This record gives sequence, structure tokens and C-alpha cells, in this order.
Amino acid sequence: MFQYSNILNDAFAGERITPSSAIPKQLLLFDNIGSQNPLLPLTNPEGSKLRHLTFFFMMQGDVQFRINSKQIVVRGGNVLVTLPDTEVQFLSSSKDNKYLLFVIYPELLSQIYKYINQSYDKTSFDKGFLTGSCSEEEMSLYQILYSELKKECLREEYDYKMIAVKNYLSALLINSVTFNKKDPVSADTNPYSRQQDVYQRFMDLLNKHAKEERTVKFYADQLGISAKYLSYVAMQYSNRNASQWISEYVAYNAKTMLGAQHMSPAETAKQLNFPTKNSFNRFFKRVTGISPKDYIKEHNM
Repeated sequence: MFQYSNILNDAFAGERITPSSAIPKQLLLFDNIGSQNPLLPLTNPEGSKLRHLTFFFMMQGDVQFRINSKQIVVRGGNVLVTLPDTEVQFLSSSKDNKYLLFVIYPELLSQIYKYINQSYDKTSFDKGFLTGSCSEEEMSLYQILYSELKKECLREEYDYKMIAVKNYLSALLINSVTFNKKDPVSADTNPYSRQQDVYQRFMDLLNKHAKEERTVKFYADQLGISAKYLSYVAMQYSNRNASQWISEYVAYNAKTMLGAQHMSPAETAKQLNFPTKNSFNRFFKRVTGISPKDYIKEHNM
């Protein structure tokens, strides 16, 4: 079985969620063909915020979702594509549903966009997702891509493994343009694709460094851009500036330490690089609206 370290806000990193095949922290593949539903643990009433680009192919049956407050039904022959940072809540499904799910992490997605020099116009994803239908021929193509990717993920490491994976995913991204009949836009001329790349790399850096680094300047320096431009891109893409994202990530880490890891507020402050426990307490209450001590009490820790 594959094992994953918990990536911040990674809805797919739960201990009970086992992909059908995977390259950890880069690509996850799920299907329920001939098996139980591997995504059942995601069907919580609160929903999940996904940090990935996902392709959900419905081969038969139907599934009902609420995505960014909009309720939709994905039926057999349909595909659902969600952008990173999309709120997804499972509502219901038919018993006979069969699906394929591709989950591409931001860092790998950024590499593939550069690899094929293509992206989508922002209007294609004006709600954070798009849906479309596939012909039988198209669905067969995606099943083949899924099958080949699954084989590659399960193979032992070899020199050209990631090249093969990127080629299959490139085919997936290029062919998915037909979902809403829009042509791809060159990444060299599309400002949104450059912003998307910056945003995705920023999210990846937060996953790696949020426990130690809390300044916008640090992340901007890592990306080779100004702090002002980083905040602009974050706001354009998610309606939150870079500082708000950093605070959210740090607060999430703090909740995990206070809760699942049973650390004291003092230990948590030290782990998160706060100069004093009081400064951590002030930060936590400002961001979450509750003190660390009360958070522990509320959650019966």
C-alpha cells in the first residue's frame, strides 16, 4: 500500500484513502472498477478543499456534488474537471457508478503546462470547474491513458519513468480541450497561465515551508518575483492575498499540532518558529477567532 505524509489541506492524504496507483505527492489515480469505492472517506458532510487539478470521468451511473456552492450531477459519459483550490462536497451517488479519477499535484501540473506550452483561457473555468460530455471513442481514449499511467506508477523506478508519465498526462490535458470546445492558449502569450504557474508554485512552497516561514518576502524571493506581485497573483486567483494564505497555512499546521499531535501551545509555538508562546497565542486567536487553550477544550483534546 502507498503511504503519504500529510500535505497541508490535502484531502487525499488521509490514512484511510488508498489510491489505485500513485507517484506520491505528484499523481494519484483512483477507480472503483471491480473494487470498493476508494474515495468513500472523502464523502464527509463538510466537503473538502482540493489543492489539485482533478479529472473525474464517469463511465456509468451518476454522482451529485456541490462545487463552490453550485450543485451539479455528473452522469455516465460525462467528465468533471476542477481547478486547484476548489471546494468540493459529495452529496450522493447511484449504486452502479463507475469512475476514473486523475489527481495531479500543483508542482507536476506546472511542469506539464511548461512541457506542452499550453493552458486554458480563464473563462473556461469561471466557476473553478467545468463539465462536459465524451463520446464513446473519447472515453475509450481516457481509459487507455488511465490504464497506461496506472502501469507506469506501479513500475519500479527507471531513467525515463517521469518522461513517460508526463507524456501521458500531456495527452490528457491536450485532449481535454474538447470538453468545452475551447482551443488551448499559448502559455507564452496568456497572462493567466503565468499567474497560474506562480500561484501553483506558491502553494507548493507553502506546503514545504509554512511551518518555518511566515513572510511574503520569503516566498516571493523563492519565486523570483516581488512580494507585491505575489500578493496580486494570489488575489487574482483566489480572492486572498499571499499574507492571508500564509496565515491560513500556519493556522492549519497549528491546529494539527494542538489536535492530532497533542502538542501544548508552548510546544506548538516553538515548532512553528514563533518567538514566544504569547505571540503564537495572539496569532492563533486573530486567525481562528479562538485561543489555543479554548481550541483544545472545544475539541476534547
